[in-house]
This record gives sequence, structure tokens and C-alpha cells, in this order.
Amino acid sequence: MTYTGGFVPTFAQRHARATDAALEAGANELINGLKDTKPLGLTQGYTSGAFTTGNLLNSIQASEPYTEAGTRHIRVFTDVLYALYWEMGHLNAFTRKYEREERWGPTLQRKDEDILAAYTRVYKRFME
Repeated sequence: MTYTGGFVPTFAQRHARATDAALEAGANELINGLKDTKPLGLTQGYTSGAFTTGNLLNSIQASEPYTEAGTRHIRVFTDVLYALYWEMGHLNAFTRKYEREERWGPTLQRKDEDILAAYTRVYKRFME
């Protein structure tokens, strides 16, 4: 006799939903780390903070989860071009020096345990 009751999601369906939700939770941890006031966050801007408008902080976002090469991914990004100049380095017109201040990579390293914990917590919740 086959079960004819309500819809029961298969393991694959639960796993797919859990993975997407967990990726979003991990991305939000990174976004919160970038918006942090701790050292290496972007709240104070890249240098003195004198020209910080909040434009960069408001532009940080995460993509929808997507599949690439058979695995699920999510991107955290900004479309503000001057963030790229500071991360990769540039010749500053005001100081006339080459300047580079990385924030995204160090924040990812600083938040890696929090990202993993958020991913694990959300994945477990969806799989129960």
C-alpha cells in the first residue's frame, strides 16, 4: 500500500532548500561582518572615514544561490567601483601615493567560524 496522505518532501528536496537557506545565512554573516564597526569593517570607510557616506555599506548584497560546476554557490558583492580600487590598490590623486586597504578578504577570514556556524545551524533546522 502506498502513502496517499499530505505531501512529504523527499530528502533531495529538503537538502536543496536547506542548502540554499544555509548559503544565505552564511552570506548574511559576511555582510554583517563587512558592516561591522570592528577593525577591518567598512563602517569607518577605507582610511580616515572623513568621506564615508554610507553608499558602500548600503550597496553590499548577496546574490541568489546558483549552481556552477554542479555545486551550489552564493556571491557577496557590491557594484560600487571605488571599493574595487581600494581592495586591489590605486594611485590616490590626493595623497599621490599608491594605496591599498583590503577589507573583504580579512573580514572573510575573521568571520569564517561564524559563517560556518550559521550555515550549520540553518541547514540542521531545515533538515529536521
